[in-house]
Amino acid sequence: MFVTGLVPIVFWLLNWMAALLATVVVWPWRVVSGRWLVVAYSTTGNHPHRWVRVRSRAAADALALEWASEVKDRYVCGLAARAAQQGRL
Repeated sequence: MFVTGLVPIVFWLLNWMAALLATVVVWPWRVVSGRWLVVAYSTTGNHPHRWVRVRSRAAADALALEWASEVKDRYVCGLAARAAQQGRL
């Protein structure tokens, strides 16, 4: 019983360790190569996801902020609109 409960936890920990190790390799490579990937996924299914490669981190940050403002302007439901009016979004 203990081993059965331990397997998902070990799998989760190995998954996180792999992601952290990949970050150690990928982040410096992006800095050296100058290629940054910006990805946005639709949560409603109405809009396809989009991705763009840019040449600098500053350009990636600017594009992410631009896409975030587009998402804020397009409310999905009344709860999101109410939260935005109260300053929580």
